[in-house]
Amino acid sequence: MVNCVDKGKEYPLIAGYQKKGLLGHTNSKQRWKDFVSCGGKYGDINLHYYPQNYQINGKRYKNLDECMNTKEYIYLSPAECGYQDSKWDKGKCNL
Repeated sequence: MVNCVDKGKEYPLIAGYQKKGLLGHTNSKQRWKDFVSCGGKYGDINLHYYPQNYQINGKRYKNLDECMNTKEYIYLSPAECGYQDSKWDKGKCNL
């Protein structure tokens, strides 16, 4: 017997960037500011633009994650975030 359950919308990839001590409660406005300051594009919720091997303010980065790590963010995969529906939300990510 196969059961299909609609768990709702997955979190977009941007929601995976979380402050280490604030999982699920990261300030989303500040996350966008930090993301853009690291070379990301505002509004790119699924990280279609992902710079690699680039320089900002005289510092070189291998990729956007490396820059976000310097701002004390970690990245959680969609599987770690769960879904936006409260029944399936793992409480680790937010928008």
